[in-house]
Amino acid sequence: MSWSKLKELESYQLIGLAENDDFDFIIYMAAQICGTKISLISLITEDNQWFLSHHGLEVRESPKDDAFCVHAINEPNEPFVVEDARKDERL
Repeated sequence: MSWSKLKELESYQLIGLAENDDFDFIIYMAAQICGTKISLISLITEDNQWFLSHHGLEVRESPKDDAFCVHAINEPNEPFVVEDARKDERL
């Protein structure tokens, strides 16, 4: 991720923000529509993945190296779909 994108993300002051009912509703609905147990809104910093909102997962952050989102960031014009993380060789 480029330095300018990290600085822009920082400017929104979202990292560490308290949980928000609007974001929670969005991810709850996403999980229902997609039939998944986990749904997240995550932000990637230089070292970590931070969850702005989370459903089905209790942690608020994880190392960036563990983030599915890194794959989506590296190929921004392609949808990133994980059918089964246990079988996905990218993860």
